[in-house]
Amino acid sequence: MPTPLDPEPAPAPAHLRPVLDLMARDGISEAQIQSVMASYGYMTPDTPITAYDEEFAGWVASSWDQIRDYIRSIS
Repeated sequence: MPTPLDPEPAPAPAHLRPVLDLMARDGISEAQIQSVMASYGYMTPDTPITAYDEEFAGWVASSWDQIRDYIRSIS
């Protein structure tokens, strides 16, 4: 008997696209971002990226080089 297809995930809000594009480009996972944001004290470790508001997502995108380099230094 056929099973229903899993629904497609909802597209990410437009304000997250720059962050998601940078993550994809540099091979950084959501778990890595969550861990770093928790270590900075900005978010809890289980806060998904989709919960980031426009201002915070903008900060992440504008600080990307430092965030990426920190993740690479601890990986």
